[in-house]
Amino acid sequence: MNPADKVDIEVDLEEATFTDIEWDEQEPQRRHGDARVASVQSKVDSVKSQMHENIVLALENTAKTEELHEASLELVDEAAIFREQSRRTRRAMMMRNMKWAAILLLVVGILAAAGFGIFHHG
Repeated sequence: MNPADKVDIEVDLEEATFTDIEWDEQEPQRRHGDARVASVQSKVDSVKSQMHENIVLALENTAKTEELHEASLELVDEAAIFREQSRRTRRAMMMRNMKWAAILLLVVGILAAAGFGIFHHG
């Protein structure tokens, strides 16, 4: 080192103000503050990431819920159609059974009448 450089350094130190020295004393605190800020920022980023995932899941669940709602509405419509068709089928079967019962009664009546000789002339 050159002696002239030493003088410059000494002059620089003599010209240093109290605030410059104070700043140097606060540097470890500032570094600690920076670490705290980085820690808080890391936590904020983690929470933001988790919230983003939660929002994505909520949107997916909403879409699935809408699909289920639409499917249930279709099932309600299909149930109403099934109920009406089964009512018609039941009525048709009842009418067919009544026709067969009427035919059977007619046949039994004719046979009974023939058995008693109602249709005999003589």
